[in-house]
Amino acid sequence: MKKGLIIYLLFSILIFQILVLNSVDAQVYPGTTWQTKTTSEMGMDVNRLNELRDYVGGNGVVIRDGYLVYSWGSQSQRNDIASAVKPLLLNN
Repeated sequence: MKKGLIIYLLFSILIFQILVLNSVDAQVYPGTTWQTKTTSEMGMDVNRLNELRDYVGGNGVVIRDGYLVYSWGSQSQRNDIASAVKPLLLNN
């Protein structure tokens, strides 16, 4: 009886790993360039991002889930980044 229960539990854990854990999206990390997705692919409102761009000014990017979703200004120009660590959260 105990051996059957142990086999059942191990089989259940294996099925859980296959069905649940493998279905989680892999994390995306930038290489030499950022992988991009459109605002609609990421469920973001481009009009709100335009408002953000107008409010912040200068140069900037929006990264979501490891993808470059929106950018403005010159990304090759160096600027003061003192405020870059302050996150700006947008509610959908």
